[in-house]
This record gives sequence, C-alpha cells and structure tokens, in this order.
Amino acid sequence: MFRSCYSGRRLVVDLQKRSFGFEIIEPQEFRKYVGGRGLNAHYAYSRKLHLADAFSDENELLIAPGALVGMPCLFANRTTLTSKSPLTGLLGDSNVGGDFGVFLKWAEIDQVVIRGRSASPCFLVIKKNGCLFEDAADLWGRDVGETEEILRQRYGSSKRSSTLTIGPGGENRVRFASIHSGAHAAGRTGLGAVMGDKGVKSIVVQGGVPRFDELGLDKGFMKRLDSLVKNDPSYEGAKQYGATTAIEGFNKIGVLEVKNLQTGVWDQHEKISGKYLRDTFTVRHYGCIFCNIQCKGISRFKNETDGEYEVHGPEFAAMQNYGARILNSDLPSVCKMTKLSNNKGVDFMSMGAVLSWLMECLDRDFITAKDLDGVGLGWGKVDESIELIRKVATREGVGNILAEGGERASRSLGEKTRDCLLTVKGMEFEGCDPRGYKGRGVGFGVASRGADNCRTLGAFETVLTKQEAVSLFGSEEAATLTGVRGKGRLLKFMEDYTNVADLLGLCRYGMFVFAKSLDSIFARCDEIDGFYRAVSGFDSSDGYKELARSSERLINLERIMNLENGCRRKEDLLPKRFRVEPMPEGPAEGSIVENEVILDEYYEARGWHENGVVSKGKQRELFGEVLYDG
Repeated sequence: MFRSCYSGRRLVVDLQKRSFGFEIIEPQEFRKYVGGRGLNAHYAYSRKLHLADAFSDENELLIAPGALVGMPCLFANRTTLTSKSPLTGLLGDSNVGGDFGVFLKWAEIDQVVIRGRSASPCFLVIKKNGCLFEDAADLWGRDVGETEEILRQRYGSSKRSSTLTIGPGGENRVRFASIHSGAHAAGRTGLGAVMGDKGVKSIVVQGGVPRFDELGLDKGFMKRLDSLVKNDPSYEGAKQYGATTAIEGFNKIGVLEVKNLQTGVWDQHEKISGKYLRDTFTVRHYGCIFCNIQCKGISRFKNETDGEYEVHGPEFAAMQNYGARILNSDLPSVCKMTKLSNNKGVDFMSMGAVLSWLMECLDRDFITAKDLDGVGLGWGKVDESIELIRKVATREGVGNILAEGGERASRSLGEKTRDCLLTVKGMEFEGCDPRGYKGRGVGFGVASRGADNCRTLGAFETVLTKQEAVSLFGSEEAATLTGVRGKGRLLKFMEDYTNVADLLGLCRYGMFVFAKSLDSIFARCDEIDGFYRAVSGFDSSDGYKELARSSERLINLERIMNLENGCRRKEDLLPKRFRVEPMPEGPAEGSIVENEVILDEYYEARGWHENGVVSKGKQRELFGEVLYDG
C-alpha cells in the first residue's frame, strides 16, 4: 500500500459459506473510476446489482473508502457504501465519515464486497490478512451505541479499530435504516436494512500502522492546503459553528424547510440555530481525522425526565428535520430525537420527512389519529413524534407501515396523502426549498439515488459572480438563486466537480462549502489534484479536469443503471409543490421551479436526449462503447 494510495486488493466475503478471498483490482479500474463511489458503481454494474432485489441473496453490500483516505490529506476520511436500495428500488449509496475507511486502507484493502446471507446473526472482523466471522446473538436487538461500546471493549480503543453498526431499524429491515460509525452515519437509501437482511450486526476493521515517510510526499502540500482553508473568510465561522449555520443562512434567503416545505422562512428559527446550540449547549469541539476545521461538537443537556445526557452534534440536517420541518422550536428535544434515531439506526432525514408529511396530512384531514394507532401527532408535538420513531424502528403497529418509507406508506394511508408527499425516485426529500435555490434544487431531482442535496453540496451557486456566470454558464441568471437561464449548465458543472469528493473520499464541506469565492474552491481542487497525482502515480495534463471527467463517467454509469430500471425524464422532476405552488413568503416569495426549462438545458449539457436517455455518442466518449441501447 505504502508505494501509492492503492493496494489493489478487494476483499470478497461470503456470509453463507463463511469464507473470504482477495481479488486484484487492476490499475485501469482506478484510472477510470478512482475509488469510493466510483469503484463501487463500476463493480455494481459488472455484477448487475441494480437489477437484483434488495432483500435477496443476489444483492451485495459494497464498501469502498475514497482513493485518498488513509493518506495524510486534509478532509480525506469518507467511505461510500453501495447496494440495491430497499427504499428506492434503484442502486443506492451512502457516505460516512470518521475513521472506518482509514483503518480499512491501513489494512491494505481498497474495497469490501459482502455476499449472501448469514444463517444466524454475526459480526465481521476485518484485518489485513482476511475476515473473521463472530457470533452476534448477544448483540442482536441492542441499540447502536450499546453495541459499539461492547465491541470497543473487545477490540480496543478507537485508535486501534473502527466499526460499522446497525440498530434495531436495520435488523427489522426498516427501508430507511442507517449504518453508523461512532458519531457518523451512512443514513440515506436504507442500506442498514440490507445489512440487517444479511444478518450482519456490525463490521469491525483493524488496520496497520501507516509509514507515510516511504511515500516521499511533498511536505509543502498540507501547509499550502491548510493555508488556503484558514485564509478563507469562512474559516472561523466554520470552526466554531460548522454546518449548523445553515439554519440561519437558509432562513435568511428563504429556503429553510419549514412545515413540510410549505414555506421557506420561520420566525422561530433562532431557537434551533447553530449559534444557539454551540454557544449554549456545546461542551467540546472535535472533528474528523486529517481535518483542520474540527467543526463538530458534543452538546450536553439536562431535564427531569432524562437527567443529564450528551449528544454528538446535532448537525444541520437533524436540526432542520426535527426542528423547522415539524415546527419544533425546542432545541433539546431536537437533540433527543436525533440521538434516539441514531441509536435505533433510523435515518433522521427520511424519518423527519415522514413525520412532517403525516402532520400535514392530519392538518388537511386526509388521515386521523386513528390511522396512527391513536397517536395524537401534530405540529411541534415531540412526545408523539418520539413514539412514532420507536414504532418505526420496531415495526410496531402503524410503524410497520411507516417503516416502508413515505412512498409505500402513502399507498396504505390513502391516495389523498400523496398530495403532501415529497419524494423523488422513492426517497424522501431533504436539503432546502428548491423554489429559492434553483440550480441545486433541480439537482435534487436528477440525483441518481433520489431526492438528495449531497450530489451538489457546495457554495458554487452562492459565491458565483455575474461575470463568472456569463463566462462559465452563458447567463448572469446563473449567479442569482432564483434565476433560470444557465442553471442547467451550472448544475452539470457542480455535479462533475463536487462528486470528485466521493471518488477521493473528501468531505464536501471542507472542499466546497466553507468557501467564499470560486477561486478559493478552484485553488483547493488544484492542490488536491497535485497530491492525488503524486500518491496514485497517475499523471495528467488536464489536472483536476480529469478527475471531473471520472466524476462525469460515474454519473453517466449510474444514469445507465437507472435507465435499465425504467427511470426516464418524469423520475427527474421535483414534487408538484415546487413546480406549481409559488413560495408564499420571504425572499423567494412568488417563485416556483421552472423544472422543465432547466432540465432541458441540463440534458443538453450532459449529452442526454430529451427523455433523459444517455446518447450513444456520450456513451462511446466515456466508455468506449454503447452500454445502453434503449
């Protein structure tokens, strides 16, 4: 491993046979798909996992750290998990931070493939020389935190090992169950349910000791990148408040998810703001390995019912979903709900979306409390929300219906409830209100894994100047959040550039969000590219543009897999609310998303036909052949 960022080894685990083996990953595969999400997507396509049933022996769980994970590189700590999603019915992936991928790389493993099903609950212990299969009967049914603590006692401190663990939600195949690694979670697309279906409670990895001196690294690289980040005007705020500042930021521009996204502003937002959280309740700051921002925090609360308790975070998405989205202005209860969801192994983004959907349905008399086992749910009702989270995790009563996700649950609760349902490709909507953030907003629709903001997570659209917008995307409107022209080309550009983070294993916040100018982002990209060339051995005359080309190849491959599952243009459209209902108030008042117009421009920039099918010319350009002829 220590001759480059790659070991060239894929660990293949067969749960049914209780066996394992190693395969060689050829250099050309790294050259085209780099690592992480790219490596997983290419392997999934070769095995046709996107056509398997999520809960079948044919489905597999893939784990791949980004190419730079394990290297002494700023922001390099992200690992991608990929499988057929039980929530969307498409290929799903989710990204997790922390040190699991670091230890996996230090064990000289670039990718793990988990096949089949275990006859009884087990957990895996991965080391450099292979995999052990251990009995998990005493762990099955336990919460995530309790399980992690038991495994920590058995296998040493976090300096020696790391884990991926599911809770009762995964064991009970909740279709939006999450997978956890300490304070980090792979929440989206329900891969915790896949892990539970396979009978795997946890995966422990024990890595070796890195010898970076053998790489002959450019010692000035980290200093230059460190300086770029610290000299950006956003640095101090990012260090103090992290992503939680988005509560205030989104409310200011009128795109906060409020009341199931019926509006984009809330006069109570300061009560759940990042500033209030960090200044009042946070007792310690910390962060991921190889990061100079250290934007995370541990918050401490105390009440008569629960006594004193601590919570990692919470981060912006949890504060928005369990706060503004359900009109809950009590920050301690937001944190309590977040901790409960994480311990039960349930994605709080989907869970919050389901709760707010039910609340609106109750408001509009589409359902009654009787449909919810008598639970008196309503806007801002915390105890009732907590009761439903518990029911979902255990599939008790109506929880069995809600555990199927909003799309399937709506079929049981009545056709009218779909008027309030906000999903794309079967996944619950999360991010911000697209009516006031149209480039990224349309990106929520075209994202391969469903309604999701991470595919375009970055400051591009907010820091873009009008001059840059004209030069790069052909219209000043691209630099205006509610503009239309140029947004499709901007979206393509953002996807190609930011998805490189999933290939290299980089934190998108450090790379693309905590920045006040396009020049600052591009400078980081150039430094990262230079480092990657040095540790991979792959030369390039195009610099970061070649990495963006690999990102484009990944996006088109994922698109082809979705096409083979029947997705077309209509699956890329945002929910009707954003296309026909004008924003009722705030800075984006009166705005709707001109979805079809922006989609036309995006498809043209991508080289796709108007029905969303990848053109044969684009396929030959990226793959050297036609993969999909539909």
